[in-house]
Amino acid sequence: MNKLTQRFEHIARIMLYVCAALLPLWFVPGPIGIEFGREVTFSILVAIAIIAYLLKVLVSGEIRVEKSLIWYAALLLFLVSAVSTFFSKAPLLSLFFGDSSAEKLSTLVLGLALMGIAGSVLRTYKEAGAALLIFLFSAGMSAVAMGVQLLFGVSLFSWMTSSAVGIDFNSVGTINGLALFYSASMIMALSLMLSPLFKEWQRWVQYGIYASLGFFFIDLLLINFRTAWIALFGVGIFLLGFMFVRTRAMRSEVQGFFIKDWRYWPLIGLLVVSAIFMVVRTPVFGGLEVLPEVSPAFSTTWHIARSVWAEGTVSFLFGSGPSTFQLEWARFRDP
Repeated sequence: MNKLTQRFEHIARIMLYVCAALLPLWFVPGPIGIEFGREVTFSILVAIAIIAYLLKVLVSGEIRVEKSLIWYAALLLFLVSAVSTFFSKAPLLSLFFGDSSAEKLSTLVLGLALMGIAGSVLRTYKEAGAALLIFLFSAGMSAVAMGVQLLFGVSLFSWMTSSAVGIDFNSVGTINGLALFYSASMIMALSLMLSPLFKEWQRWVQYGIYASLGFFFIDLLLINFRTAWIALFGVGIFLLGFMFVRTRAMRSEVQGFFIKDWRYWPLIGLLVVSAIFMVVRTPVFGGLEVLPEVSPAFSTTWHIARSVWAEGTVSFLFGSGPSTFQLEWARFRDP
């Protein structure tokens, strides 16, 4: 690989590292809206990474494509979403202009592009691990800022924008969405901690992962969103299964009933805590006043979905289009 090819690939890799660093913290101060500003920012970064990678392909004359079952599932999701957008009752809303960034086809395309470029550019465990660590440390900083905001009512984001009002303001979205974000980040941190390579990393990296795990856990206790605990419990069960498969292959780590490696016990403890908070709804911090999010009951959502499906075969197969729930809510909700 010549120097020019390496330079283009390095640019693409740096853009991915910047995405990982900004994802938990970044938003554009101003009246354009948090989600839209983030979407534009990450679209630009991913576009730069793709252009740099394509230039690398042109210079080298070689293209590298990863094969994975995940790709087939992702492409199937894209095809279904694309057809649903084509038949949508509001195609432009489904494609670009929907209020919820996560539901639009453009966001799905951005995510697939990011997944593709990451699989092509982060080619070693070291490179992929660096991206994960950058993301986790940035998410840990976000958790510190939110912990201070939730406990003491001091918003660090208010130094960046005047719209940072209320203790639930954050750069991810709703407060419940933030809890889900931290639960996913916590699972990623636990997975790295349980990795066989973890003991080979430098001490400051290990301590950084420990600290991030602690901050994620504190914020999850403060928010106490039941769905986040359910997600942690469900994924934790899978991690526990992988743990037992590994310990069966490495019997030196097991002594009778007990597992010698202490890193496994935080996962077991997390499962116990998650199970408790899935059932017990008492706030951990009684004086914390986070405004509850209002969302339709499941029965109401199911009624609206059945009303859409009853409109014809296309609606039954592909719905009313991505990011159009608010339209169907206005049509079919019970007065």
